[in-house]
Amino acid sequence: MDMDFADLNRTISAAAGKAQKSQGLSVQSFLASLAVYGSICVAVLIFEQSRQSPDRNVSRLSSGWHAWFSRLPKLSLDEELITEQGMDGYFFLRLLRTALKMFLPLTAIIIPLLLPLDLTAGASAAGLDKLSWANLQMGQIARFWGHLVAALVVVAYVCYILVSEFRELIRIRQVYLLKSCHSQHQSARIVLVTDIPKSKLHEDTLARDYARFNGGPVKIWINRDVSSLTRIVEKRNRLVCKLEAVLTEELRQTRKSLLKRFRKDSDGRTPMSIARDIQDLNKKITQQQKDIKSFRKLPSAFLQFADPVTAHQVQQVVADSVPLSMVPHMIAADNDVIWSNLSLRWWQRFIKKLIIVGCVIGLTVFWVVPIALTGLLSQVVYLDGKIAWVQRLSDSALGRMWLGLIQGLVPQLLLSILMVLFPEILLALVRRQGQVTRSAIELSLQGHYFVFLFLQVFLVVSISSSITTVIPEVLNNLQSAPSILAKNVPKASDYFYSYLLLQAVTQCALSLRQLPNAIWQWLLMLLWAQTPRKNWSCITQRSMMRWGLVYPVFTNLACICKFVF
Repeated sequence: MDMDFADLNRTISAAAGKAQKSQGLSVQSFLASLAVYGSICVAVLIFEQSRQSPDRNVSRLSSGWHAWFSRLPKLSLDEELITEQGMDGYFFLRLLRTALKMFLPLTAIIIPLLLPLDLTAGASAAGLDKLSWANLQMGQIARFWGHLVAALVVVAYVCYILVSEFRELIRIRQVYLLKSCHSQHQSARIVLVTDIPKSKLHEDTLARDYARFNGGPVKIWINRDVSSLTRIVEKRNRLVCKLEAVLTEELRQTRKSLLKRFRKDSDGRTPMSIARDIQDLNKKITQQQKDIKSFRKLPSAFLQFADPVTAHQVQQVVADSVPLSMVPHMIAADNDVIWSNLSLRWWQRFIKKLIIVGCVIGLTVFWVVPIALTGLLSQVVYLDGKIAWVQRLSDSALGRMWLGLIQGLVPQLLLSILMVLFPEILLALVRRQGQVTRSAIELSLQGHYFVFLFLQVFLVVSISSSITTVIPEVLNNLQSAPSILAKNVPKASDYFYSYLLLQAVTQCALSLRQLPNAIWQWLLMLLWAQTPRKNWSCITQRSMMRWGLVYPVFTNLACICKFVF
């Protein structure tokens, strides 16, 4: 390979705009991507259609390929669906329906009007650029006016759909608060209040402060620092698991007739000694539970109100004149509270959040490096004459076909792998923010992940100049940002055709089959579940759906579709 470092550096530096470099993407590359992704999609759909099981925790659709599609327009406040999948799952279906309502009519009306307008412009654009306004020539004012009118129609229609959905969201929320399926849950009537001043950390004082809300709370629980008791319980649980593991191994060895006496654990202890330690810990736990008032009070409390509407009203009101005091939190489920974070003060949570946000911003910015490396493959045709194997492939028809596959398929596959890796790192960081509820973690995760996806998947790969050049230009003149995007986004549309196809297939497969969770559960069963307790845990306790990682992916795809239009 006779490619020097300067050539490699120039290639990586330009990778910030690799989508722009994909202008002129050949029809061959696009059709190759379409064939591969389409085959995968059809295979997944056929597989799912053939193995629908009646024992799933969802209502089975009517037979036929059109059954799911015909039900989407009728999606309303479905109590059965909400009971089975929760409000998050219900609104995710509404998100998909909203995307269909946006882009199906636009595809049916706008594209047939604009394609002839661009195709007959007569410019020298190549490949798929002939179908976009990159094929227009200077002076063709009437054709540019056609694109402008179409853009205004798209913006107006999208705004109309969004306003309609926001109104429907408010209506559904109000109706859901009064539904019996929601109000019967005790968590719907409970509000967690954190950062309570010491002067108000009394049940009588809290009852008096909240008395104006429908008579006040019917029950009040002030949280206490039971960390010492928690440590004893955790130690007891570890010993129980150890005892179970030792006895299970003893049964295995006895069954094989290889061992006829009690087997010792790694610490040299017998099952009887472990059992005695468990009994001692049970006595300590029982003793501390009887004297619960001896534990130190924490600056937080749970308030239970008469109905969910009152609890919802409490969340909307500032209860104290001191900033960051008496902060209310809605409890989304019975297991929503993160007990270990209740002891944190507001300033501790603030510092944790500040540090984590800084880490996320730094990671988001520097993640461009591995993403930029995928630009090497998206620009492989430009390395002709610099890399020997690229030169050899370019000299034959079969080699050029392989180059088309590499340029149209592999970069998006590598980009998708990087997109799978980042959420796990982000989730580990967000969990350390000090949030008191798991639902707050999901909301924080959703916001950070969407910003990352929009910056890295759309903006970074769309801007043709290097990042080091664009950022100073935008900072010096903020008004230049629209012109930069207006110059480069139209050229990037070819790249996103392949990317949207890939995401449509991968997200379909990942969502329907839950592949990461299935693989993880299989590994746990193979390597970790060596006792009946662990085996039962793997089978019955499914991984919680991380909606904070699901919503941003589809929202970002919708944003890309909007800009491509």
